[in-house]
Amino acid sequence: MFEKEKVPVLIIGDESVASGIFAAFVSALAVALERMGEATLVYGRDCNTAEELGAVLEAPLKCIIGFQEKFLCCAPVVEKGIPCFQFIFDNPFELDGMILKRNDPLYITLFSDRGYMNDALRFCGQKNALFFPPGGNADNLCTIPASERNMDVAFLAGYRLAPGDDYKWEDDFYRYFYEYMLAHPSKTFREGAEELLKIAGESFEDDELASMMRLLKHTCNLATGAYRGRVVEQLLEQGVTLHVFGKSWDMYNGRHPERLIRHAGVHALKADEVYKEAKISLNVMSWHRDGITERIIESMLCGAVCVSDETSELKNCFANRAELLLFPPEKPEMAAAGIKYLLRDTEMLDRVAAEGQKKALEGHTWDLRAKQIMGML
Repeated sequence: MFEKEKVPVLIIGDESVASGIFAAFVSALAVALERMGEATLVYGRDCNTAEELGAVLEAPLKCIIGFQEKFLCCAPVVEKGIPCFQFIFDNPFELDGMILKRNDPLYITLFSDRGYMNDALRFCGQKNALFFPPGGNADNLCTIPASERNMDVAFLAGYRLAPGDDYKWEDDFYRYFYEYMLAHPSKTFREGAEELLKIAGESFEDDELASMMRLLKHTCNLATGAYRGRVVEQLLEQGVTLHVFGKSWDMYNGRHPERLIRHAGVHALKADEVYKEAKISLNVMSWHRDGITERIIESMLCGAVCVSDETSELKNCFANRAELLLFPPEKPEMAAAGIKYLLRDTEMLDRVAAEGQKKALEGHTWDLRAKQIMGML
């Protein structure tokens, strides 16, 4: 399993989450650590049951790395005093369980969105929260020019139905919040709630705002799905054809469904096969307004041009129209115009793809993230 003299790193993530995305992260990070000469133990590969996982704790461990994993917060782990690194991808107000309640010097939370990190520091009592987005798998590098690929535009994300006119809102504030966020998609959910409460003349403390945000969790998810549908419908309306994946797209009820090319669902471990076939990879943020997602990095490493709604971090890290294509969240029609231009100008398409791949390889791989984590020990 590992060399006797080496103390291993335990890596754990739930394979059932989001088409196996955590499993893909675990696999890529394990390979990156092993390339550094680290020994690794991977739950699901080297140990497969709760009993085996408990037995692992009886031996020395260098650290534990988890992906929104409650195991890092269980009593045996805390009592053993093992350094733990917890990747957090979702809105912290959706993670009210053990994950954000643990708060000690050996527990470091790694956020893919700087706004979520700040909310965790302010509202959840986290003292060791860092902005630390996921990496991409450098082994998936593809040098086939984007212009020579089969798919024009691929979108590896599911579809969610937006609430209809007959939707039963629990409270009028929930509906106002939903409508406000769709009208102001550049704002974070917390910013939107704060502004609506101020408009209503309500005074509130941090703990009251945090309680409100927890009640709004489902409404946030509804807004995220509705915004994604709005972007897709705008692209289809402007004549863009999209390759989409998974059964959820059978529910699509917007305009121009004939411009959707439907494929079977794809496990996250196989996502690179899609990106390598695509000229352009569409990304729509799940309301990460100051972060980076793995879909962006993976598609760039695979040599596709990434088109995404902009975030503060994306604008800081990448050159718009030179390494990827960003559009303001309020103006998805700009995505359609940019995509059509890139498909016409194949020289620019290939140039942006090559420059994006270079930037992702230089600063956004799991190999780099592995070195950064080990450097914190």
